[in-house]
Amino acid sequence: MKKRPIRSLTAKDVKMGVKNGFTVKDFCVKYNIKGETSFLEKLESAYPNGGSEQMLREIRKNEKRHGKTTINHVRRGGKRMTKTAPSRMDILKNQEASLSSEVIKLETEHKDLASKHREYLKKARDIEIKVDELNAKIDEYTAKFEEIIEANNELVRKMNSVSMDRAEKLASLDAVRTEIESLTVISIGVLKNCEFEVIEGNFQIDLSRKEEEINVLTHKLMDQEICEDLTARQIRTLSRVIILKNSSSRKLEFVFDSSELESTYTYLASNQPLSF
Repeated sequence: MKKRPIRSLTAKDVKMGVKNGFTVKDFCVKYNIKGETSFLEKLESAYPNGGSEQMLREIRKNEKRHGKTTINHVRRGGKRMTKTAPSRMDILKNQEASLSSEVIKLETEHKDLASKHREYLKKARDIEIKVDELNAKIDEYTAKFEEIIEANNELVRKMNSVSMDRAEKLASLDAVRTEIESLTVISIGVLKNCEFEVIEGNFQIDLSRKEEEINVLTHKLMDQEICEDLTARQIRTLSRVIILKNSSSRKLEFVFDSSELESTYTYLASNQPLSF
């Protein structure tokens, strides 16, 4: 008998076979496939984009439906052939092939998962290394920070000590300056126009708040015999000189352009208190 030429199993062939109730063995007979393993390979080739598992489940359902059947009619080359029910060996081999396929699939899935597992472990280790490096940096910066803080605290202590010394020295300086100021004689010129001029020393003449005292003293001086030859303006100037002398804590000396005013002031200073 001449053998039928072997051709590739297509998705259409599988679909039609399943629809007609084909089992694995039916496909092997019709398409001259040697054994279930070869059939499974051809089935996967017929569905390169997936779907072979679903079709295999449909074929297994056909096998379960034919499990108790004693005679199965399959058309082969236009002739009807009788087929006996599968033996126990055939059933076991089918189960073996099915389980083997599932095991291979699970092994492949496990291999993929194991690969990803190793990848995750590597990433986790890389992150752990970076965390260790960052912790080392943090420890380094913490030590530097504490060192800087301690150095700064020492500077603050020194600054406080310097500030205390400065305050003491400044107080002493102020005291010395005050004493120098008290011993320094301020020379003030009394001009003919009865105005004042600081000749020597650092001194501010301000009698704006002494007007009432000046007026009272001026009236008293007008009653003094020593002042009878002075003009009213000279007497007021003399009052201003006396008030300025009495109200200042500084040592003041006066230089008069007017000899009459000078002699009167000298007489008053020598013979009676200038405060009157």
